[in-house]
Amino acid sequence: MELRLLNSFVLAAKTLSFSEAAEIQCINQSTFSQNIRQLEDELGVALFYRNSHGVSLTDAGREFLPFARKTLSYVEDGVARMEDLRNLRYGLLNIGVTHSFGMLIEEVLARFTAQFPSVKINLFYKTAEDMPSMLRNREIDMALTYRSMEDNADIVSQTLFEDRLSVIVPRNHVLATMEQVPVECLTRHPLVLPARGVNARTVLDTIAAKYHLSLNACIEIDQVTPLMRLVLTGRYITALSSTSIDSVQGLVALPINLPEARMYGSVHVLGDSYKKASGVEFVKMLVETSNIRNRFASLNKK
Repeated sequence: MELRLLNSFVLAAKTLSFSEAAEIQCINQSTFSQNIRQLEDELGVALFYRNSHGVSLTDAGREFLPFARKTLSYVEDGVARMEDLRNLRYGLLNIGVTHSFGMLIEEVLARFTAQFPSVKINLFYKTAEDMPSMLRNREIDMALTYRSMEDNADIVSQTLFEDRLSVIVPRNHVLATMEQVPVECLTRHPLVLPARGVNARTVLDTIAAKYHLSLNACIEIDQVTPLMRLVLTGRYITALSSTSIDSVQGLVALPINLPEARMYGSVHVLGDSYKKASGVEFVKMLVETSNIRNRFASLNKK
């Protein structure tokens, strides 16, 4: 069985379109269809239902898909291991990152690309809910989130630092001089909040439900940068991790003094996959960045 046939099958299962999959592989649709037919002939089963509207997986196709993905991932892991053994620091590093966490990696991106200019980095800004499936499908090599993935037995998580959900206000705001704020303050001011699914919003909603808080969310945004710009206008306040504003001038993070407000910056990888040397080096550099190093040290003292 040829790997190109497995690649065609996995791609067709993802797109559910032979024409789209053929275009991605830069071959004509007839050749692509022949690849799928050859694989079906070798297996002795039909993998797709075909009709004028498109294709869909048969029961056999759904059963075979995880095995095909795992086979291809084993080959990719083997190639990556050989590259590392030859000390060839080139390749591709795919990183999934939540929007709040993304504010922390600007420094490490600059350092990493300077030291390893031949390693290409792809960043995927997603919610924490998207990350487990992306890891399992080998779409990303690691995920950087504030959220635990302990309920996913096949994913290994490492805590990098402890953070806290904080009320974010402009420096000239009436709350700005407080060292920490009671969570009830969020009910007295117009809010611009991260969209549901964002780590900070999940923590905030949990707190609001527990303490029966009614929040006046005037605006919800799934991007942190425009959210902060709105807070800088002075019309709104928000709730984010304290580290998310480290590189933003004009804003103050006021920690919410509740046990439920703790957040943990973590890196997650698929447990049975080969760990790329580039990924290990990236995490090492991340921990050594100025805006994470002190938090990492304080966590290890606990």
